[in-house]
Amino acid sequence: MIIIIKYFQLLNDMKRNYNYSLRQVNHTVGKLLFLDNEVKRSFAEWLDKGKEPKIKVANITFQELIIDMEMNPYRAFLFLDWLKKDPKTALKALARPTDVVRHSISVDQLAPDLRERVQAELDRKIEETKISDETEIKVTL
Repeated sequence: MIIIIKYFQLLNDMKRNYNYSLRQVNHTVGKLLFLDNEVKRSFAEWLDKGKEPKIKVANITFQELIIDMEMNPYRAFLFLDWLKKDPKTALKALARPTDVVRHSISVDQLAPDLRERVQAELDRKIEETKISDETEIKVTL
Protein backbone atom coordinates (compact mmCIF):
# COMPACT_ATOMS: atom_id res chain seq x y z
CA MET A 1 0.00 0.00 0.00
CA ILE A 2 1.38 3.41 -0.97
CA ILE A 3 0.15 6.66 0.57
CA ILE A 4 0.84 9.91 -1.24
CA ILE A 5 0.85 13.03 0.91
CA LYS A 6 0.55 16.29 -1.00
CA TYR A 7 2.50 19.35 0.07
CA PHE A 8 -0.67 21.44 -0.18
CA GLN A 9 -2.39 19.16 2.39
CA LEU A 10 0.50 19.67 4.83
CA LEU A 11 0.62 23.41 4.18
CA ASN A 12 -3.05 23.84 5.01
CA ASP A 13 -2.88 21.74 8.17
CA MET A 14 0.30 23.33 9.50
CA LYS A 15 -0.86 26.88 8.88
CA ARG A 16 -4.45 26.41 10.04
CA ASN A 17 -3.95 24.18 13.07
CA TYR A 18 -0.43 25.00 14.26
CA ASN A 19 0.18 28.58 13.08
CA TYR A 20 3.23 27.71 10.98
CA SER A 21 4.57 30.41 8.68
CA LEU A 22 5.22 29.48 5.05
CA ARG A 23 8.94 29.27 5.80
CA GLN A 24 8.32 26.95 8.77
CA VAL A 25 6.09 24.76 6.58
CA ASN A 26 8.78 24.48 3.90
CA HIS A 27 11.48 23.74 6.45
CA THR A 28 9.36 21.10 8.20
CA VAL A 29 8.21 19.42 4.97
CA GLY A 30 11.84 19.29 3.85
CA LYS A 31 12.68 17.35 7.00
CA LEU A 32 9.59 15.10 6.73
CA LEU A 33 10.80 13.90 3.33
CA PHE A 34 13.77 12.23 5.02
CA LEU A 35 12.15 10.62 8.07
CA ASP A 36 13.28 7.20 9.18
CA ASN A 37 10.98 4.59 7.55
CA GLU A 38 9.28 3.53 10.79
CA VAL A 39 8.62 7.14 11.78
CA LYS A 40 7.48 7.99 8.23
CA ARG A 41 5.01 5.08 8.26
CA SER A 42 3.57 6.24 11.58
CA PHE A 43 3.38 9.82 10.31
CA ALA A 44 1.58 8.77 7.13
CA GLU A 45 -1.00 6.73 9.05
CA TRP A 46 -1.59 9.64 11.43
CA LEU A 47 -2.03 12.14 8.61
CA ASP A 48 -3.96 9.90 6.21
CA LYS A 49 -6.21 8.00 8.63
CA GLY A 50 -6.03 10.00 11.84
CA LYS A 51 -4.59 6.90 13.49
CA GLU A 52 -3.06 7.67 16.89
CA PRO A 53 0.66 6.88 16.65
CA LYS A 54 1.83 4.05 18.89
CA ILE A 55 5.47 4.55 17.94
CA LYS A 56 8.03 4.40 20.74
CA VAL A 57 11.71 5.26 20.37
CA ALA A 58 14.19 4.90 23.25
CA ASN A 59 11.21 4.34 25.58
CA ILE A 60 9.69 7.69 24.57
CA THR A 61 6.27 7.67 22.98
CA PHE A 62 4.64 10.07 20.59
CA GLN A 63 1.95 10.76 23.20
CA GLU A 64 4.54 11.71 25.83
CA LEU A 65 6.07 14.26 23.48
CA ILE A 66 2.65 15.74 22.72
CA ILE A 67 1.37 15.81 26.31
CA ASP A 68 4.44 16.16 28.53
CA MET A 69 6.67 18.19 26.23
CA GLU A 70 3.80 20.14 24.62
CA MET A 71 5.09 19.45 21.11
CA ASN A 72 2.78 19.69 18.15
CA PRO A 73 2.47 16.44 16.14
CA TYR A 74 4.87 17.53 13.40
CA ARG A 75 7.51 18.47 15.94
CA ALA A 76 6.97 15.16 17.77
CA PHE A 77 7.50 13.11 14.59
CA LEU A 78 10.65 15.06 13.78
CA PHE A 79 11.89 14.57 17.34
CA LEU A 80 11.28 10.79 17.15
CA ASP A 81 13.25 10.74 13.90
CA TRP A 82 16.10 12.64 15.57
CA LEU A 83 15.93 10.24 18.51
CA LYS A 84 16.37 7.28 16.16
CA LYS A 85 19.22 8.88 14.24
CA ASP A 86 21.11 10.58 17.09
CA PRO A 87 19.72 9.36 20.42
CA LYS A 88 22.49 10.78 22.60
CA THR A 89 22.03 14.37 21.38
CA ALA A 90 18.24 14.14 21.21
CA LEU A 91 17.99 12.81 24.77
CA LYS A 92 20.29 15.57 26.04
CA ALA A 93 18.04 18.15 24.38
CA LEU A 94 14.97 16.53 25.91
CA ALA A 95 16.60 16.59 29.36
CA ARG A 96 17.06 20.36 28.99
CA PRO A 97 13.76 21.45 27.43
CA THR A 98 14.05 24.83 25.80
CA ASP A 99 11.98 26.81 23.36
CA VAL A 100 14.10 25.33 20.58
CA VAL A 101 12.88 21.81 21.40
CA ARG A 102 9.34 22.65 22.44
CA HIS A 103 8.29 25.44 20.10
CA SER A 104 9.31 26.95 16.80
CA ILE A 105 9.91 30.66 16.57
CA SER A 106 9.73 32.69 13.41
CA VAL A 107 12.81 34.17 11.82
CA ASP A 108 11.34 37.63 12.43
CA GLN A 109 11.74 37.10 16.19
CA LEU A 110 15.54 36.78 15.91
CA ALA A 111 18.07 39.57 16.37
CA PRO A 112 18.72 41.38 13.05
CA ASP A 113 22.24 40.02 12.42
CA LEU A 114 21.21 36.45 13.22
CA ARG A 115 17.96 36.88 11.25
CA GLU A 116 19.89 37.57 8.03
CA ARG A 117 22.14 34.52 8.41
CA VAL A 118 19.29 32.21 9.35
CA GLN A 119 17.08 33.52 6.55
CA ALA A 120 19.86 32.98 3.99
CA GLU A 121 20.34 29.41 5.23
CA LEU A 122 16.59 28.70 5.13
CA ASP A 123 16.35 30.08 1.60
CA ARG A 124 19.26 27.86 0.55
CA LYS A 125 17.64 24.77 2.12
CA ILE A 126 14.27 25.51 0.50
CA GLU A 127 15.97 25.85 -2.88
CA GLU A 128 17.83 22.55 -2.30
CA THR A 129 14.65 20.64 -1.54
CA LYS A 130 12.69 22.32 -4.36
CA ILE A 131 9.38 22.02 -2.52
CA SER A 132 6.34 22.96 -4.56
CA ASP A 133 2.58 22.44 -4.51
CA GLU A 134 3.19 19.16 -6.34
CA THR A 135 5.75 17.77 -3.87
CA GLU A 136 4.67 14.38 -2.58
CA ILE A 137 5.85 12.10 0.19
CA LYS A 138 5.41 8.46 -0.84
CA VAL A 139 5.19 5.93 1.94
CA THR A 140 4.95 2.18 1.37
CA LEU A 141 3.04 0.42 4.14
